[in-house]
Amino acid sequence: QYDDYGEALLIASSEDELDYLIQDYILSNPERIDSRLAQESALRGHTLAAVASDYAHTEGGLLDFFGSTFYGYNYPTSGIKLIMGNILRYLAREDMLEYDGERLIATEFGKRVSELYIDPLSAVVLRDGLKRGALDVTDFTWLHLICHTPDMRPILRPRRNDLEIVENYFEEHQDEIAIAVRKAHDYIDYEDFMGEVKTALVLDSWINEVSENDLLERYNVQPGDRYSAVANSEWLLYSAHELADVLGMPEPRLHLRKLRDRVKHGVTEKLLPLVRLKGIGRVRAQVLFNSGFTSIAKLKRADLRQLTALPTIGPRISRTIKEQIGGVVDEQEWERLKVFDTQQSSLTSFIEEEYDEDTEE
Repeated sequence: QYDDYGEALLIASSEDELDYLIQDYILSNPERIDSRLAQESALRGHTLAAVASDYAHTEGGLLDFFGSTFYGYNYPTSGIKLIMGNILRYLAREDMLEYDGERLIATEFGKRVSELYIDPLSAVVLRDGLKRGALDVTDFTWLHLICHTPDMRPILRPRRNDLEIVENYFEEHQDEIAIAVRKAHDYIDYEDFMGEVKTALVLDSWINEVSENDLLERYNVQPGDRYSAVANSEWLLYSAHELADVLGMPEPRLHLRKLRDRVKHGVTEKLLPLVRLKGIGRVRAQVLFNSGFTSIAKLKRADLRQLTALPTIGPRISRTIKEQIGGVVDEQEWERLKVFDTQQSSLTSFIEEEYDEDTEE
């Protein structure tokens, strides 16, 4: 089933690099390799998945299953059994698994958690927050809830110049939080909690169309960090939406669906119909809305020339919009606009080339 040995080829581009490769790869000791299952968060999820996917239905079956992995090769069976016993008790206590004698059965809630690929701890946070709600349920309620889950890590840590902003925001929005807030924190817990608040605050700013530059200036959040937070929150908002369905909670489910779309595109609710069109993102949706095309019905009544005249739109995007919403595209007008667009592109290219030549001289 497996190869008896592996081969690797090292290519040095210089004598110095040759010495480095020999010292670091040939003469050095092999690096230790650890199984990801050694992390309890990973073992929790895989234990639930093994039962939910019918790989194992007893504690003995789970031990055999994990014993055949690289994790089982590196760790004694007694240690795995102890850790797995704690995990099984936790999953049963949180209604993800049930015991029928010695047989283990995944509940509907447990199966959905496994299908969503989230840490069972995250699922418990989401479930409890959905049931608890808040005195004042807002977008921030659900954004902070997902930021409180282990799966949202890494969070955006407050820095000295924005810590006061984050603390003041928390004081003003305490009634919107769906978790039990402890009054006494040690420094590390307090820093983690403020990080959750800051991450939720940044996401809330993002969906209210605060620009990338303003996010950087206000909260020192780089575009890459914002992108990562948005990607994680999309996944967790979808998970919360699906768990709300399993729990029979239609009101938060509807709110979460809209919120996920808003986080994905970084827009307010009024722009959602526009950004759902192919080729229309945050910037183009703002251009259309500010130009009076505030609904699909108004876009349908617009002609190609009106749309093409808008910044960032152009003939092709205009036609794409009309085709998606069922508007009539006049072929003669389309041909005229294509010619005009080609002439404009040629003129722009000519001006840029002339500018480049003047710069070189």
